[in-house]
Amino acid sequence: NLDLKLEIVAKAETLAASDEWKKTTEALKTLMDEWKGIGRAAGGREEELWRRFSEAKTVFFERKRAHYGDIQKEQEENLEKKMALI
Repeated sequence: NLDLKLEIVAKAETLAASDEWKKTTEALKTLMDEWKGIGRAAGGREEELWRRFSEAKTVFFERKRAHYGDIQKEQEENLEKKMALI
């Protein structure tokens, strides 16, 4: 179980830097399902691995939220410009 969870953590940490928002969101959901299907990791490393996995997900989703926030802000600014033209 330890090796499987180490693989999942490594994949999640790699995905944290991705800009492919939809594809990576699905991949992280799949990794979460895999995580849940694996028993506890041996050697008392469960909490450490969970922390790393959770941090990787948080980094990605914060970046995703910021990206879409920027898009929304830009769309609102464009709407204001259009309304000014009208």
